[in-house]
Amino acid sequence: MALAAVLAATSLTPRQVALFELLSHDEGIACSPGQLRAALPNARFTPLGRLAGDEVVLASIGASCLCGAQNCPYLIVRLGSRPRELFSTFGIDAKIVGPARPLAPVTFYAHDSALVAVEATAAFRDGAYAVVSSGRIRWSDNARKPDSMPVRFAAGSSSAHLHGTASLGWGDVYAFFAAAGQRVIVRDVASRANVSLTLFQVNGVPAELHANQAFVLPKSGEYRLDVDTDAEHDAAYALTLEIR
Repeated sequence: MALAAVLAATSLTPRQVALFELLSHDEGIACSPGQLRAALPNARFTPLGRLAGDEVVLASIGASCLCGAQNCPYLIVRLGSRPRELFSTFGIDAKIVGPARPLAPVTFYAHDSALVAVEATAAFRDGAYAVVSSGRIRWSDNARKPDSMPVRFAAGSSSAHLHGTASLGWGDVYAFFAAAGQRVIVRDVASRANVSLTLFQVNGVPAELHANQAFVLPKSGEYRLDVDTDAEHDAAYALTLEIR
């Protein structure tokens, strides 16, 4: 539906009309036009600055057809004669975290579990918003961890010593690149808690690893090793990751 037609048929504001136009063309949105229009009066808009005279706003909107179990759409929209989406994500909250130069950065919070939220900060770069930092937050104490930590092998070495703390639902993730046919072995696992090791690859099937047992990598690319424990409170762990 054209913007002019929506304005003529309803009492929506130009901001609401722009949001309707963008969401109605989003294939990931399950709302009918009627459901979407009914949700628009509850949409929230926060100014982020201006670009060439056009207002840029952070828009958030909630409805059963828009939101998942917890997370709802957040869009950064450049208004004007032809509204443009500069960024979109799903989350439970968003905060402006800096001045408008020319547009303010925004930190988004998404529900991951009852224990953990995902935090991502987007800043304006080269005509659009892009994520410049991200990580995880534990609700109970605001403890923070990165999404993943790169595995760094010393020159000439095929193994790396990894250590940290983990508890149930609050583990560590290590990222590394490897080739198909290489063998991954985890050795020298030490912790007062039971440690579980899971290997992931994008679009691949997760594999459970066992200490001192080699796992042959099926594809070349980036892998992620999840280190978790069954401890109720943070427990220290250490291990050696070997790739040959």
